[in-house]
Amino acid sequence: MHEERTGRSAGGLAAALPLLCLWLLSPGPFLARAPAQAPPLGWGVSATFSETAQPLQVRALLQWDARQHVVAVAHEVYLLGGQRTARSRPVLDLGASDDVAFLAPYPGGLVAAGSLVSAVVWVLDPRLGAITSFPGVRNAFDAIALGADLLVSANPLWPQGGAQSGVWLVGPGRTPREILPLVGPSAPLLLRANGDLVVGELGSLVPPPAGTARLLQVPALRVAAAMAGATLSMADVASVGSGFDGFYDLTEDDAGRIHATDPMRSRVVHTAPGGLVPVGTTIDLGPGAYALGLQFVPLPSAPFRGFQPADTAPRLAVGSTDYATHFTWRQMHAARPRLQPTATAVPPGPFPIDLANAPPQGLALVLASLAGSGGETVVATLGGIPLWLGLDPLAAIPLATGVVALDGSAHLVAPNPGGQSIDIDVQVLAWDAFGTGDLGTTAPRRLHLLP
Repeated sequence: MHEERTGRSAGGLAAALPLLCLWLLSPGPFLARAPAQAPPLGWGVSATFSETAQPLQVRALLQWDARQHVVAVAHEVYLLGGQRTARSRPVLDLGASDDVAFLAPYPGGLVAAGSLVSAVVWVLDPRLGAITSFPGVRNAFDAIALGADLLVSANPLWPQGGAQSGVWLVGPGRTPREILPLVGPSAPLLLRANGDLVVGELGSLVPPPAGTARLLQVPALRVAAAMAGATLSMADVASVGSGFDGFYDLTEDDAGRIHATDPMRSRVVHTAPGGLVPVGTTIDLGPGAYALGLQFVPLPSAPFRGFQPADTAPRLAVGSTDYATHFTWRQMHAARPRLQPTATAVPPGPFPIDLANAPPQGLALVLASLAGSGGETVVATLGGIPLWLGLDPLAAIPLATGVVALDGSAHLVAPNPGGQSIDIDVQVLAWDAFGTGDLGTTAPRRLHLLP
């Protein structure tokens, strides 16, 4: 199982309904489904799971492996691949009077499934079912594992007047204990790579006014003290990041950027590495697709950067819904520059090589080799970004250069001197020499130069 940095992929929709109830009375969420936006340059998006029969009943989802998902639908938990079917046998069924509140990765390749009403946490082997349980907290929203224990975001007294959310410590042999009181509805949790705890805070107004939702960061040493028996307060919050419109889920990528979703918007936003303030949009899913769950799926061979071969770099899984017809789980993955279709038999004289999806306003270099193309390997790492080549760098010669336009396209012209019939392999290297340092190469392509 691929584990995420946050311990959460999609939070319980039932627990989010207090935040959404007023908004759901408006016609906006039930408009006709619109097509998804195109992903940013250097990235692609593929749907790996879809629920159309009961989209509002999807409570949580974890990417289990490349093909399977652990999915909570109302009070049942399934191990599924692709489209859910009514014939699927659940690995856990809480009964019709309860609901699944969250799913969280648990040590040993297991999954913790929290119940919304009965306040029980079940530890699951997704292939075999429940293996143990321990007391949890009612009205839970999110959870992250710290060893065998869980930190849980919950508001157990809701809907009583004045009920507030907090972060609770639960686990085997523990009596559930609130370690950090908060104000307002429950929001997601994140454990950063350095052990710091990040807590979303929505505030007392529902939905929060634009820009008022905050991230609170508690140092790892204070988290350890709370695990050992201390109670935290706002005095233990070392850093605060504001400027968010709302929260549903958080995850951290391998560069230390926090990505966040808002259940009332289609965008996933992100911070700078190590930061707590939103600085940009990771992806916009398009009108009618409201962003919910997040999961960072790491791979050790490359960083989470665009313009790389799709199967070598980490992925960001994003859940979305229109609250009426679909719940869709997508993976945002790197997509390398590509050569536009061109004839493989090239007559003598200048011939075009058109490039797409390259780093915008960068430079492009066409490399050619008579030695053929072998398996692609990383021949260098520039600024931490792998440079993949299928040509032997010692045998490759430059054939043409050009500038990449703002839309990631480039029209390059290379020469065929004629005179003899030659097979060559070409690959285009494109990089942003003046901006972010993004770089990528196309897949190799064989051309036959006519005499």
